[in-house]
This record gives sequence, structure tokens and C-alpha cells, in this order.
Amino acid sequence: MLLMAVVVQGAGPVQAKPPDPRPLDVTTLLDLRFGIVVREGAGDGWISVGPTGGGPVTGGGLVALGGDNGPALFEVVGVPYGVFQISLPNRLLIDRQVTVTEFTSDPEWSGVLDAEGRATVRVGGRLGVGSQGKVGSPRTLFQIEVNYQ
Repeated sequence: MLLMAVVVQGAGPVQAKPPDPRPLDVTTLLDLRFGIVVREGAGDGWISVGPTGGGPVTGGGLVALGGDNGPALFEVVGVPYGVFQISLPNRLLIDRQVTVTEFTSDPEWSGVLDAEGRATVRVGGRLGVGSQGKVGSPRTLFQIEVNYQ
């Protein structure tokens, strides 16, 4: 199961200041991956992948069998030591019975670019599958937004 990540670089609110000398550039290095998931019994189930990895956690009627799982990975490039803010989606509907919620990131809400103007952002989430939902390998896109603070 794989979620492809799409990045949106928001312009943010209009401000009376000169534009940043180097705009933020965000590149997707890895997509959010939930691995191989199967249904065990009836009822709703879920699988969570945290932003720092550590393997998936399941509940309800789902079981993780391994496979490629882990957080989405993004590289942010901009002004050295620039402070940036991260905005994540609240909920993503894949179909009537399959959703992704509880998006989390590392760093959590904001970060600071290093001396070379680079930072890594990891994003995890929780895949929920209703009792009638197909486990399979749904694919979809989600957006994150990264702006200078």
C-alpha cells in the first residue's frame, strides 16, 4: 500500500516585505508506505506509520505482513538557517471505506534549514479501512505545504 506525496509550496499571506532571497524548494524522496496489509476477521481496522519509522502499528481487523513500509520523506531547500512551517492535510479520502488521517511530521510543525539551506521532513499517517473496505494497494496523492515563517 503506497501513498504518493505531492508538495505544495504555499505563497502564504500577503506581507509587506521583500520576497525571500531564495524560495523554498521541496522534493519528494520517498512516498508514505503502509506495506502489505491483510484483513483478519470482520470490522474496521487501521495501520499507522509514524514519521520516525519504527514499523507499522495495527489495530482492529488489520494485520501487517511486512513489505515496504515507512514515512514519506521530503527534502526542503532554501535560505541557510531559514525557519519554515509545515502544514499537513487533516483527512484524505481514498474511497468510501478507506481514509488516511492523523498525519504527523518530524519536525512537528516547523523546522530550521541547516548551514547549507537543507532540511529533511518525514511524514507519517494512519490508514483506516472500514469493514467493507478493500485492503489491496490503493494509491493516491496527498499534499504538504512548506512556507518560510
